[in-house]
Amino acid sequence: MTGGAALAGVLYVDDAVPRTALGAGHPRGLAVLRELARVAGRVAVVATQAALGAWLHADALPDNVDVAGGGPDEALLRALTAVPGAFDRLWVGRPNNLAWVERLARIAPRAFERVRIVYDAEAVFALRDVRRRALEGAPMSEVRERRALRDEFHAAHVAAAVAAVSEAEQRVIAAHVACPVHVLGVPADPIGPATAPGGRTGALFVGNLATADSPNGDGVRWMLGEAWPALDAAAVRLVVIGSGSEAGGWLAPLARGPIDLAGPVADLAPHYAAARCFVAPLRYGAGIPLKVIEAAQHGVPVVATPLVAQLLGWRDGAELLVASDGAGFAAAVRRLTEDDALWLRLAQGARAALRRDYAPARFRDTVRTLVGAG
Repeated sequence: MTGGAALAGVLYVDDAVPRTALGAGHPRGLAVLRELARVAGRVAVVATQAALGAWLHADALPDNVDVAGGGPDEALLRALTAVPGAFDRLWVGRPNNLAWVERLARIAPRAFERVRIVYDAEAVFALRDVRRRALEGAPMSEVRERRALRDEFHAAHVAAAVAAVSEAEQRVIAAHVACPVHVLGVPADPIGPATAPGGRTGALFVGNLATADSPNGDGVRWMLGEAWPALDAAAVRLVVIGSGSEAGGWLAPLARGPIDLAGPVADLAPHYAAARCFVAPLRYGAGIPLKVIEAAQHGVPVVATPLVAQLLGWRDGAELLVASDGAGFAAAVRRLTEDDALWLRLAQGARAALRRDYAPARFRDTVRTLVGAG
């Protein structure tokens, strides 16, 4: 929308000021924040866990975006009451923050009068827990699963609209809330012209590996233990990038053979340009795997688990290769290192999927619909 801001102001609430290096949905949050800045005269960020990622590189924010100071309770209530009507929209990410906002709305209802609240469900956390329990061999009963979903979305009664990251999660959320649920993925155009496989070598993983038991940590441990030993003879080099993948970190004892632990990297473009394939060994999780989308943007074909394909709605052999066990995962990596025709087909299929599923214009229009800006 051009020709002036449509909204007075938007308060953006999340665990932290969104930054790319945080991962865990924050890169998408940064895209949301930038879009909100285009439709509002002013945007203020209220970080409920202000220290989270404070040591990481901060991405540039639009000039009309400020970070509220003080404790989160004080910052939010002050913004809503100091100048009545200055902030008429409230964008809330993650269930812990939605529950916090709902509690404040009960304590100070007048502060929230005439404020449109949007809940951004960047992932359905209950689904992640269900998948983790199943992976551990202790599946959650249907009754407990329904209760977990009900508990996660109980506080959404304060929301005028909910954003879901995929059609699959939209259906789950819509069964537990009374307001409209819109699909809001991430804006992801292909970057640059299509490339060729010549000159590329090895595999690449990018993701936050701060803890070994996180979805990323579990997936990489599984891949190094079950898949990568089968690639020793082929000498396929793996580069692992992200917080927690430093040479002296918890991953180091598992990194045997031609494996480079690069730690956090500010500029990923050269690594995407050099990699023959991207690996996505996620075995439990929810939302959408943003790094897989980013790899597709850079034209790097992906080898993934069935869960990754399910979260994206992408097909084996069309947009990526799918393998459910270590031997199959290793074989898929080997195929992409040897078969140029397959490489080109997958790279082109993923680029087409980006245009179909993650067009920036759709993202822009959905953000504006959610906040009631047209």
